[in-house]
Amino acid sequence: MREGVLTSTRRTHSTHCPQICARKCRTWRSWSKTNHLPGERLLGLYQGVPLTRRSSHYGGVLPDKITIYRGPLVRLYGHDPERLRREVRRVVLHEVAHHFGISDERLIEIDRY
Repeated sequence: MREGVLTSTRRTHSTHCPQICARKCRTWRSWSKTNHLPGERLLGLYQGVPLTRRSSHYGGVLPDKITIYRGPLVRLYGHDPERLRREVRRVVLHEVAHHFGISDERLIEIDRY
């Protein structure tokens, strides 16, 4: 059940983001992986060029990538399906914020880290 909660929650948030962000979110794709590299403490990862760093010459590149790590999320929050949903949502929104050019420091400053 925990994997189902995680997958459906991630899918729900990644499909709703384009509706919320309109055309700005068309340039990224969402992925789910079981774990990250050993020694890293990650729940999610944004890979790409933030919108704030793109110029008119930006093009011909692969879509940005947002990865959500199932293993750590399920280990930390899998005992409570509702909490797992909230945390997946938080992680997805955190990584989407990076797509829009918002740094970890700024997310901490606005209490959204």
